[in-house]
Amino acid sequence: MMRHIKEGKDGAEIKTMPPVVLDGIIEIAMIFARNGYPFVITEKDGGQHMVGSLHYAGFAIDFRSWVVPVDKRPALLAQLKRELGKDWDVIEERDHFHAEYQPKKVMVA
Repeated sequence: MMRHIKEGKDGAEIKTMPPVVLDGIIEIAMIFARNGYPFVITEKDGGQHMVGSLHYAGFAIDFRSWVVPVDKRPALLAQLKRELGKDWDVIEERDHFHAEYQPKKVMVA
């Protein structure tokens, strides 16, 4: 059975799971599967992050990037952004992908 959450001493810490984040994780996992890549969360609520990081509020995840060939990453990132929608930010960091749910405010005149 494929494990989708890194376990062990340096495993991912999950304290909270807002439903919208669970939906996003499921969508990301399905996109990875459709592209033939294993999906593994490496961090959610724990670890060391910037002050104010959405990880601490439960609205961000990190997941493996090394399972995706470097030349395929731009297309995969574009697909993730398109399918998750405008309220999700998805980026490639030095050694992993990062996704966070951050609803965009609509200005009403």
